[in-house]
Amino acid sequence: AGCNHMTCTQCRTHFCYRCGARLNAEDPYSHFRTGGCTTFDTEEVRRMALQQRDNNAQGFVDVELQRLREEFGDQGALFAQFQARRVNAPRRGADGRGNIAARLRLGEVQCPTCGQWNGRTGGLNHIRCGMCRSSYCGNCRRRIQGVI
Repeated sequence: AGCNHMTCTQCRTHFCYRCGARLNAEDPYSHFRTGGCTTFDTEEVRRMALQQRDNNAQGFVDVELQRLREEFGDQGALFAQFQARRVNAPRRGADGRGNIAARLRLGEVQCPTCGQWNGRTGGLNHIRCGMCRSSYCGNCRRRIQGVI
């Protein structure tokens, strides 16, 4: 089981994984006593494990990503060139999907690792990029490294 009390490793914001509410840093567990959320949500942990298994079956394996990083090294310069072209690209579609302000209004958050736009699951601050599989905080938009 996993604890729903989360702390962003970058900005140190305490939040409830389940409802996304910011928690009082002095007594973060008061939310779980009075807020209607449970401290441990076994069903959510089970769902995430199944999702990870399904993603691995579809080829989204972190081990493979690591192998590619080792094989091709730091791609920072190429990524910067790609980003520069994306920023200067003409806006797409009448639905505003190419418009950053429209994406933010839709609740999407850009991955700090690859730049892919990802929607939040409900009000959760923990986001896992569908493109590069990085985890990051939807609040401060910084990458979360290590065990989550």
